[in-house]
Amino acid sequence: MKLALLSLALAAGGGLPAAHRPTAAVDFYDGSFECYAGPLALRLPDRYPRLLSLGKLRRIVNGRAQNYRGYRTIQRTISFDGLSVIVYVFSNDPNRYVLSRLIISAHGWQQLTALRIGAPARSVLLQRDWPAAPTDGTWRMDGDSAHVTLSLAHGRITLIRYVCDMP
Repeated sequence: MKLALLSLALAAGGGLPAAHRPTAAVDFYDGSFECYAGPLALRLPDRYPRLLSLGKLRRIVNGRAQNYRGYRTIQRTISFDGLSVIVYVFSNDPNRYVLSRLIISAHGWQQLTALRIGAPARSVLLQRDWPAAPTDGTWRMDGDSAHVTLSLAHGRITLIRYVCDMP
């Protein structure tokens, strides 16, 4: 009987050290979420050259390209220390870009969003009527065509991912 109870407790994760416990996930919908508006909005430069000057540029990798009548779009992954940005650039307008994804994995990018690596998740997420974040796991808010996902450990934000619609 004791062995059965111990097995049940271990299966539920209660008897495991924190490093080995299963992580939780909170996913929910808030139709007001957008990458460019609201309390979790991104604050990015309005021009592509300014985007490239956000910090020490580590690498730019060209991805998919599409030809249209008179111009071409190119998907680019731009990497800085602790920041990766995927954008689409346009051959007919070198100042224009459209954001697809943004991933923050280190300190130093606080000018881009209200979310902070290392910050307690509850300090930002309880500003609205959103569900509480798990101590360990992920917290994801879906909007109509964009979402933000936070990876959490010990109640603190360890990774921030934005996936944005193309306006």
